[in-house]
Amino acid sequence: MKRSEKILLTVFGIMFLAIVGGGALTYLYRSYSSITAETERLQTRLDTMVSDLAQGSAWQKRSDWLDENTIKFSSNEEASSKLFEAAQKETTATGLKITAREMIPQAIPVEGESVGYFDKATIRLTFTEVPEQPFYQWIYNLTIAQPKAFIGITRLTLSPSPAGKSINAQVELTQFYAQTTQPKLTRAD
Repeated sequence: MKRSEKILLTVFGIMFLAIVGGGALTYLYRSYSSITAETERLQTRLDTMVSDLAQGSAWQKRSDWLDENTIKFSSNEEASSKLFEAAQKETTATGLKITAREMIPQAIPVEGESVGYFDKATIRLTFTEVPEQPFYQWIYNLTIAQPKAFIGITRLTLSPSPAGKSINAQVELTQFYAQTTQPKLTRAD
């Protein structure tokens, strides 16, 4: 082999090694970067899991509190009836008058859909030309002042009334509760 062929072969070998080596280094760098990113993601997930486990006792206490304090009704109709009674009692106490009321039927959950921890009963009350202050006091007394009642406002529509400082209001109240199972009736022999 001639000297020029040896030089040409050497230059070709060096270029081949540079190209293949560069590709290999790029591949190794990308692999290292993805492994590093995956490690960071897993570390974050591990930290979250450790934090969740550390808070487990606090969440257990909250769950126990809910189990002890959740109101129990045997049916949606019973819950709606008690909700009507509670709303009427507070209405009478604050001097308001309900102009219309109706029970809102609960939607039947779709197959496989989660229904959540609570059952709920919802009623809609309409007030016409009621004074603002007693109305807001009624809301406060029924919901905020009684947290263990598990009554909440799920929809509120207010509009001013032409009669001075009065309003027209439509309120949807929801009673959250746990449904008790009724004992099965058996025939006595």
